[in-house]
Amino acid sequence: MLGTIQHVIPKLVRNDRLRVLREAFGWSQEQLAKRAGPIPPKGKFLTRTEINKIENGANKATTDRIRAGLSIAFGVDRDTMAAFLDERIGVPDLIRQSHTREIPPQPAAGETPAPPSATGQFRVRASG
Repeated sequence: MLGTIQHVIPKLVRNDRLRVLREAFGWSQEQLAKRAGPIPPKGKFLTRTEINKIENGANKATTDRIRAGLSIAFGVDRDTMAAFLDERIGVPDLIRQSHTREIPPQPAAGETPAPPSATGQFRVRASG
């Protein structure tokens, strides 16, 4: 039984990584797909369906086109996105390296942030 649990938990965490990152930016699946823009060299866009499949584990996001689109959308280079998708860096690491400036604002000093369940968003604080 324990062996089964150990194999299931990493898979759930792996599948949730893109969703957690997307929600940290406050984006819907459709917004994420649009932010990727036309992906060179053919100019094909990511779709909401592709994002959904990645988040549900049906697509492993291994193609250059998908990884390029995600790196464009999140404002990081392809190596950083590959490290994130391959679980070598976490959500806070990717956010710190992002050039995208639409990360949800942090609460002002003295304010208490709303819990994620109330806002539908995750707030990730960069250390330092």
